[in-house]
Amino acid sequence: MRLLNPDPPARRIETEAGISSALLDAALALPDRAAAERLERDAATLHLLDPRTIKGEDARTVFWINVYNALRLQVFHRDPPVTSVPMSLSRFRDYGWRIGEHEYSLSIIHHGLLRGNRRPLWSWTPPLLSTWLPPRAQLASGDPRLQAAPAFFDPRIHFALAFGAIGSPSVRPFSPENLE
Repeated sequence: MRLLNPDPPARRIETEAGISSALLDAALALPDRAAAERLERDAATLHLLDPRTIKGEDARTVFWINVYNALRLQVFHRDPPVTSVPMSLSRFRDYGWRIGEHEYSLSIIHHGLLRGNRRPLWSWTPPLLSTWLPPRAQLASGDPRLQAAPAFFDPRIHFALAFGAIGSPSVRPFSPENLE
């Protein structure tokens, strides 16, 4: 995975909500050069955050939605899809940010954390095997990143995650107060 925030942080944003909001604000202003620099600076602060300590299910869900959307905007800004998004799926697993001690790709955030550790929708199991094999999880059981996931799958994520396709929702900032 190529980390898009490999540098140590230059400053610290105090709250998880502040970090995710600042990331998304900067990402929404891309391709502005100052916004790109601010996004990289703010993404470096994620090194100092332990996402397992985020209190409240809505706050945890909002954090990951905002981080996912900001990272997706940065990925598609740096490496724009040449064809359609479904033909560019490698971007979702090949780019990520270091958050705390661990690396999180778009695929890990989406499927491993927000979808309750389900396999990506585009992964394929041969029809004969799919009848007797359990679905493969995105993260192995015991992976420490699972501790940062919301406790329950929240179907509202499907109306909040902007994965770049024509039919995906538009990117907008979320807070625990406006998640509903």
